[in-house]
Amino acid sequence: MAKVVIIIPTYNERENTARMIEALSEVAGMSGGHELHVLYVDGKSPDGTADLVREKQKALPWLHLMVEEQ
Repeated sequence: MAKVVIIIPTYNERENTARMIEALSEVAGMSGGHELHVLYVDGKSPDGTADLVREKQKALPWLHLMVEEQ
């Protein structure tokens, strides 16, 4: 089984992120036997994009977050 990692860079994408995570949730189980992970890389969005991802992570073990330090 291969590991598939989708990397999504974001900045002020809270609204789009919510919709994208919903869409990815629908296809996460159809990965053809592969281990699927989604990594959001947020540029310290002031709109709370990272907070939304953190909230969704509680229920979605395949969802990951990295926030820029700068």
